Amino acid sequence: MAVEISRYAAEHLPVPILNHSWRVWVWANTLLRPDSDVNPDLLLAACLLHDVGLPERSSSRAARSCFTLRSADIATELLGRVGFGVEATEAVAAAIVGHMNVIPPPGSDRLARAVHAGTHLDVAGAQSHRIPADLLETVQQRYPRDGFAGCFSNSFRREFVHAPLTRAGVAWAIGLPLAVRLNPIR
Repeated sequence: MAVEISRYAAEHLPVPILNHSWRVWVWANTLLRPDSDVNPDLLLAACLLHDVGLPERSSSRAARSCFTLRSADIATELLGRVGFGVEATEAVAAAIVGHMNVIPPPGSDRLARAVHAGTHLDVAGAQSHRIPADLLETVQQRYPRDGFAGCFSNSFRREFVHAPLTRAGVAWAIGLPLAVRLNPIR
């Protein structure tokens, strides 16, 4: 399953966003408590697929919906195809939909909170003080940030133009590009 998911992400995401997705996976794992019961397969799926809807704008739903919903739809279809059960697929979809919220949605499970934390750490540096310097350096070498700020900002600008009232559109309007530029992780 992991092979199919990582292959799908590699085929459908620009390299800067793919590297971001891998970093989110590392950060989510790092921020989880050692005794966490988060299923590693679900965490990998949610982290690698959380932005797959960002480049997609082909259907009428895509034209008016938040990319997180497109990402969740894509993940649901893919995970069903590779053998994830309904409950697991729904958990991944919920984590994907909630990753853009300012705070995790009420009632979020550990999976959703981990994906949320990993995303916010990678995009804006939230909780970066919790990441050991040697791990930060290793991850940046393995999954470089080259081109991420521009690719990410351009994607969100496109979301703002096409769907300004979605979370991504509003995030762009209220200063997401500034948060990306001020991220202490370089």
